[in-house]
Amino acid sequence: MNKSKLTVPDFILQSSIRINNSLNDDSIFSKVSEFGYNAEKIETGKALLNEVITLSASCNKKHNDVTIAYINKKNARNDAHQFISKYRSLAKIAFKNNTSAKTSLQLSGIYPLNYSGWLNQSKSFLRNILANNEWLSIMAGYGIDAVKLNDCLQKIDNVDALHQAILKAKGEAQNATLQRNKKIDELADWINDYEAVAKIALMETPQLLEKIGIIVKN
Repeated sequence: MNKSKLTVPDFILQSSIRINNSLNDDSIFSKVSEFGYNAEKIETGKALLNEVITLSASCNKKHNDVTIAYINKKNARNDAHQFISKYRSLAKIAFKNNTSAKTSLQLSGIYPLNYSGWLNQSKSFLRNILANNEWLSIMAGYGIDAVKLNDCLQKIDNVDALHQAILKAKGEAQNATLQRNKKIDELADWINDYEAVAKIALMETPQLLEKIGIIVKN
């Protein structure tokens, strides 16, 4: 069986057919047993199969965790961006004649869309206002007080925490994939050896070969 041409679910299915039908069909089992594949040896293959199934389920969950982490970050960033955009727009009005504030708060130019630029500029904007009582008082005149600015900063910190969660989830998913693939290689090696022996053991009964998933060409 060429695992490279199969998806993981298909490989698991084909492996299961070969192993379980060999154990559960007396005609097949008696013949392969004569060539060394007794119950103990086939159970070894079944144990590998069960490990692959378990690791595959874990791998799928880890990759799903990555997807969820991206969704959570996207939603949190969209929420935070609504506030930071509004506060920056008000700041541009409030400090239109204050060159120092405009420079410090980076109110000129295009607001960065890439994550690191957005994160750094957003935090800098909020922290610089919060650290300047004069600017804070001016922003309060537009309905944006320290409480709202701190709430917005917390939202952005939460986005960053979710970004870190993505990196962690991706690392765990990659590790789970490596573990699964290593075990798949072990199972594939066992299956290939078994197929070679089964073709000899069941040479005169091609219908039994087909019962364990090995198609016999006429």
